[in-house]
Amino acid sequence: MKKTLIISLLTFTALSLRAEGPDVADSTKLGVSAYRKIIDRSSIMFREAQMNGYFSHLDLGVTLSNVGIGFDFATPLKRWGQLRIGGTFRPNTTYDCSLGLEISEGLTEEQQQQRYDKVAKLASAYTNVPPTRTIDMSGGYEMLNFKMLVDFYPIRQHRNLRITAGFYWGNGTIVKGTNTAMSGTMLSGVTIYNAMYRRAAAGLDIDLSAAGFSLGSMQPKIREKLQEWGAITIPVGTYANDMVAEQNVYYSTDVIDAQGNVTHSAGELMYAQGDVIHRAGETIRLTPDDNDMVRIDAKVNKFKPYLGIGYTMPVTKDGRTQISLDAGLLIWGGAPSVVALVETGGSDKAGNRLFQSIDLAHNAKDVRGKLGTLVDKAKGYTVMPELSLRFSQRIW
Repeated sequence: MKKTLIISLLTFTALSLRAEGPDVADSTKLGVSAYRKIIDRSSIMFREAQMNGYFSHLDLGVTLSNVGIGFDFATPLKRWGQLRIGGTFRPNTTYDCSLGLEISEGLTEEQQQQRYDKVAKLASAYTNVPPTRTIDMSGGYEMLNFKMLVDFYPIRQHRNLRITAGFYWGNGTIVKGTNTAMSGTMLSGVTIYNAMYRRAAAGLDIDLSAAGFSLGSMQPKIREKLQEWGAITIPVGTYANDMVAEQNVYYSTDVIDAQGNVTHSAGELMYAQGDVIHRAGETIRLTPDDNDMVRIDAKVNKFKPYLGIGYTMPVTKDGRTQISLDAGLLIWGGAPSVVALVETGGSDKAGNRLFQSIDLAHNAKDVRGKLGTLVDKAKGYTVMPELSLRFSQRIW
């Protein structure tokens, strides 16, 4: 019985498939036919494009320029030009400068040095680093770009000469400047001292129990001395414009006056978003961040249009190997931003110190020392001239 039932089911299935067979076959034929038409049409279009001068061959090029080392693939666009797609990389170039430390305002250089020596010895007691009034900075200049360029031949009978337009797309931060490792160790001492100063400025006791010290009856005298001395900062210039709070800024601790009254409570609003934190004309003072680091970065637009001219000469008789010279401009869309972090004097709701960025190239003036020289140089780079030498080889 079971055998008969199985044979009956198999026979029914076979008859069903046979009945549907012509439709399935017709559908398959239609699908294959449509696919072949697409392939045939694509082949015809590609051959027509090649006949008209599009994609008739592919060149591999290597470039050497002041923007960096690069490569690209080039293919013709009809008879009026060619498309180049590739990238460039500029190896890291290092720039160094020093920044001066300062404690207390309105003192002569000699008074500054005497006061700083006393404070630096206190701070260096925790780091075993000799006191110094300079911070060494080192910055790496590096560019990595994707590029897409279209070459136009103004004289079709003389395709050696070309006009080029296109764009580069790359990293926005081209210089990352930080203090050196040795200066970082000393900045740890500066951070410790400034933390002591902030508590003294708020009228609070200095807690050194974690370091195994107890100031006891010396608390009032030390607190008064720290209030007189002020924080250790790195003055770099003056504000060209008012700096306003980018977000709400809060007191991180209670603030107590000389009579012992709480004038501000921890968590109380210090500056509302949009309030002025620093006035134009005030000194810009940098301080180490929570990692005991000072950072100054140079930033540009990631998208940079390019416009230039070039000339190509064959190296071999068949023209498959060529050498080219290009001169053009990378349009940065304005001078680079030279960004540093300044402390707001308060914290966020969670009690973390708040910093805001200042653009030393656009929102500062009278930037000091070698940093000022580098900032002035950056202001002049609204466009970047590019001179490149290109070697190319026909692939197919």
